[in-house]
This record gives sequence, structure tokens and C-alpha cells, in this order.
Amino acid sequence: MIAESRGVCCGNWDTQPEPRVVGMRLRITERLKCCRGGTGEGGILCFRLSDTLWSYELPLPLGGFLPAGQMKSAGLRRSRARGQPADRGCGGWSNRGGGSIASQPKHTSMDAEVMFPCTVGQLQEILGGSGCPGAGALSEVTGVSIDSRTVRPGDVFFAMSGQKTHGMQFAAQAKAAGAACIVSNAALSGEVSAEQDFSGGGSAERHCPVLLVSEPIAALQTLARWNRRQSRAMVIGITGSVGKTTTRQMLHHVLTSELRGIQSPRNFNNELGVPLSMLELGAGDEVAVLEMGATRRGDIQFLCELANPGMGVVTRVAPCHLQSFGDLQAVRDTKQELVSSIPAQGMVFLNGDDELVRTMSQSAAAPVVFFGTGADIPRRFQSEECSAGRCSFRLGRDRYWFEGGRHLMHSAAAAVMVARSLGLTSRQISAGLAAFRPEAGRGAVVLREPWTVIDETYNSSPASVRACIEAMADWSGGRRVIVLGEMLELGEREADYHRDIAAMLAHSRIDLACFVGRFAKICVEAAMRSGFSGQRMLACERLEELAAILPDMLQVGDTVCLKGSRAMQMEQLIQALQRSTGNAVRAA
Repeated sequence: MIAESRGVCCGNWDTQPEPRVVGMRLRITERLKCCRGGTGEGGILCFRLSDTLWSYELPLPLGGFLPAGQMKSAGLRRSRARGQPADRGCGGWSNRGGGSIASQPKHTSMDAEVMFPCTVGQLQEILGGSGCPGAGALSEVTGVSIDSRTVRPGDVFFAMSGQKTHGMQFAAQAKAAGAACIVSNAALSGEVSAEQDFSGGGSAERHCPVLLVSEPIAALQTLARWNRRQSRAMVIGITGSVGKTTTRQMLHHVLTSELRGIQSPRNFNNELGVPLSMLELGAGDEVAVLEMGATRRGDIQFLCELANPGMGVVTRVAPCHLQSFGDLQAVRDTKQELVSSIPAQGMVFLNGDDELVRTMSQSAAAPVVFFGTGADIPRRFQSEECSAGRCSFRLGRDRYWFEGGRHLMHSAAAAVMVARSLGLTSRQISAGLAAFRPEAGRGAVVLREPWTVIDETYNSSPASVRACIEAMADWSGGRRVIVLGEMLELGEREADYHRDIAAMLAHSRIDLACFVGRFAKICVEAAMRSGFSGQRMLACERLEELAAILPDMLQVGDTVCLKGSRAMQMEQLIQALQRSTGNAVRAA
């Protein structure tokens, strides 16, 4: 491979570190950067070998990785000077301060541009719709918003239809905040009107064109597709019944310790959230980690058509949203839509310990990498130690640790495998993973005294509740207390799922169990039938009742984990515990 390249390169390859092949992609032993530039579908790939910056101009595949077989045809050349951009510029990184690439600060989405800029006139070409922007055609659009309270100068405000209100009711606020354009499907009236704004009348400061489209959400998705096509970032889609949010957060945390990139804000994982996430992609971003959720067949396939991911991760298939899916097989088939959407030059990462996920490999056109603990998994990880919310594991010869319970270990292993495939070293991955902290609602320790309180209140399903109960065994010093609210959207067998969870308590390390909601009494009955003492349980129908009782039931040194579906608002119990101690929240 090196011999084939010498004929087209300037400089002395013999004195440089030799490139190595990782998976199916060529990676350079030191920092590699992908940049936009060139003409047509071409681009500039910049990388650093020893003290010299090199670049080559060539058609770049999705994500900007150079397949090993293409290196012989690449036009390789040395940059003009050490630490300076290549001859034709490099949009993927900034070196304004001089020095080598290695000396540049790490980048995250916090300092990245939001979407690729366009003018209002170009926006109309992208979206179609009616109206003539007139004097506002040259105004620059640099971001998007669907909430008038978050509009920044240069944003396009998409006025969506809500259950009770329409976004056009807030168009005046968006205009006052500096919106460059408003996209709506409503009949316009009031201060922001089609006649006023498209005529170009009024002062330049108040001119805000309004573009009328058939459906604003479809227009938002169209703009997201356009923005995705401008970017050469590697998009990584993550889906699964449980674990997708934590996997996304861990992977983003690891990758952005070395690369510039974005992730889905919060749980922006549906037909509205994914486009909004994609519109945060800017010219400097190299990776985008997007969460993909679903409530019916075809949802994830549609999201993949929007985002065009080059890598996909499936965490697990478990009972979730069964009220809309009907059965577990439908859940599995929907999650598989991500696997089927990854192109042959991409990569798929599957939880090899979940048989329903494992069988998805049959639908993959891309190479498949399994992560898990099974003996038949080539790169299996081995759990080493879990204690008081801190876990470690080994993957090959490398040891990693993270903050969180053992139920997050598959998420951590997935993050490691994906980061390795993107060329990060074990040391870089280890440092990024060690810096990760669970967020509120997803495993964060929010109180340390007089009790340890673990916040798992964001959502709940049978699989995630089982994982929390098992993870409680790793805490010691006082009693282990589990507080469980209802698990919703489980369809006709919802009562049976609650009974099954309660029955496992007899074989767990839980010392005290509290149930709240419609199924509280049947949970107590099922737990007692399985052998769990009735003196170690409490049942309340209403959250307010439990909030008044729970603080008095706890003893100093207890570890308390609270879990329930979003609609249960279990975080109110955490607030009650905080009020009872008079202490502020203490992050882990």
C-alpha cells in the first residue's frame, strides 16, 4: 500500500509512521481530520504524520474515511508549512492561532456552527412554498427554532400547529427576537403578514419574510436533509428498547474528547427531534450521534432516510410501547430498520447478548461487530468490579471504568467499540469514558446524605426496572430501597409485567420495596407469593401519599433508587426527599 502511494506523494514516506488498517478503513497513526473543499463531490482530507501536515484531494465517501484500496489513487501532497492549512483550505478544523494540529483545543458542539448557512432566497428554493421574499432574500439563515422563546438573530422560525395553539400566534415575538424568516402553513394576520413582509415594506430592522408551505414539519425535514447533504460528518444512529440514550451520551462524550461533533439534544429521537438534531450539524463537525426512537413500524426507516447514517448501534429489544406495536416481534422488526439502512461501506454494532438483536445481522449489508459478554463474541468484554455506582470492565487487554450502575455496561462497551472503529486510541477512549456522568433521571446520584438517592425517574419498562433492581446489589453500607411507579404503554399484559417484576424481588438484594400507582397492590401480592416479606413493602395509589411517608421510612445510610414511567412524575419524590433533609442537590 505504501509503495503504491510513493509515486504520487511529495516528501519522504520512509521516515514517517506507517498507516495502519482499522476494520475496513485506513487510519493514520496520529490525528486524522476530514475537511470539506475541492470541487464537485471532492474534498480535502488532512492528517498529521510526525511534524508534517499532509492533505489529499479526492472524492470522499460518507464520513470522510478513505478506504484502503483508494489510497493508491489519492493525490497526496505536503501542506505549505508546518501547522498551516493545506493549499486549498480545510473547513473541518481551525488553525488560526498557528501551531500543529495536535496542539489545537478539543472541539465539541458547544463551539460549533449551527447548521450550514443559507440565504432566505435559497431557503425558499430548498423548501418551495409560496411568497416572494423581496428585500429579505439576501438575509442569512444560520439556525432554526420551533419555539419563539429560543429564537436567535438569523434563525428561521417554523410555526407549527399545536393541540391548543398555532405557532403563528407567536410570530411577532420571533420577529422581534431577530428571526430571518418565518415558515408557516397558517392564514396570516396581525403584525407579521404576508402582504406586509413579502412586499418589502417597513424598515430593514422589521422586515421578516413569511414563507407559506403545505406542512411546516415536512419543510423542517426537507431543510434537515439539505443540511445533512452539506456535511461530511459520520452520522451514527442509535436505537433500542432500552439503553439508547445512555449509549448516545457515552459515545458522544468519548468521541468529542478528540473529535468535533454533536449529539441529539435530550431525547430528540422522533420525526421532529431528529431533524432538529441534524440542523445542528455545522461545517466543523466530524461526527453526529443521533438517537432514533419509534412507536410504529417504519418510523426508524424514515429517520434513516433523513439522517443517512453511516454507522448503526442497536442496544436491546424488550417490551416497550407494546400498546402501539402490538408484540415484541414488531418491536424487533422496527429496530432492525436501522441495520438495514446502513450502507455497505458503513458498520453495524449489535448487542450480541440479546438474541433478538443478534439475528438482525442477517439483514445487514455493512460489516457487523457484536458487543457483549458471550463466549462466541470475538471481542467480548468482561465485567471486573461494580461498587457504589462505579464500574470497570476489560475489553481485550484494555481496562475501562465509568460512573454508573452495571446495567450501563453494555452501553459503555458499545461506545468503546464504535470509538475504536473511528480510530481513537484506548487511552483516549478510557479518558473520555471516565469523564462521563449519568444525568438526572438516568442514573445520576442526586443526594449523598443522609441517604444515597439514585435518580432513574425519566422512564420505565420491564427490562430497565429489572436492570435497576440487579444493579442495587452493588451498593452496600445501609439498606437497599427500590421505589417503583407504574410502567406504562405495555398493552394488554401490563398487569402481568408488573407482577413479574414484583416476583423477582424475593431473589434480589432489595431490603425495602415501595410501589405507587394503579398496580401497587397487585405488586405487593405477587411479591409476597414469591416469598418477599410483606413487612418489607409499602403500597400507595397516589404519589402524594408516598411523598409524605417515604422520608420517615428511610434510615441514615440507605441507598434509594426511584424508577417509573415519565407520566408518573416520580421526580416529585426526589424533591420531597430533598426538602425533608434541607440539603441542596449534590451531583455525583
